[in-house]
Amino acid sequence: MTDHASLHRTLITTSRFLADFSHPDPHLVLANHRALLHLWGQLSPTRRCRLLLVASWAARNTQAVRGTFHEDRFAHELIDATRKWTADKPGGSLEQFCDGVHPAFLACTWLTCKANNALSLLVFLSLAVLLSAGGSGRQM
Repeated sequence: MTDHASLHRTLITTSRFLADFSHPDPHLVLANHRALLHLWGQLSPTRRCRLLLVASWAARNTQAVRGTFHEDRFAHELIDATRKWTADKPGGSLEQFCDGVHPAFLACTWLTCKANNALSLLVFLSLAVLLSAGGSGRQM
């Protein structure tokens, strides 16, 4: 199994968990869990960046509505950048997207620096919530 497939499986598992959570903003509750933030921080910046890229790739066909939280805005921008990349590179693959240098990659790289640890986790969870809603236009 490729690294990207493993990361995608992690994203899907997270999305399913969040779909079963009974809070209106489950990503905010989960992001405040210290153990999860600690685990996220233990991942290398490269691994966190890849998780964000895989999540934005998976969410590229969802109907995201720009929300009011910072993480929602970042998630929206990542989705827009991913859509632009796929429009510019028809037939492009997830591997090419994750390995390329483009606006989504640069944003994910910035998000995954140590100072932005909590924000990058929130963005990842925000993308996962969008996926858990099935891309049905859930407020993001």
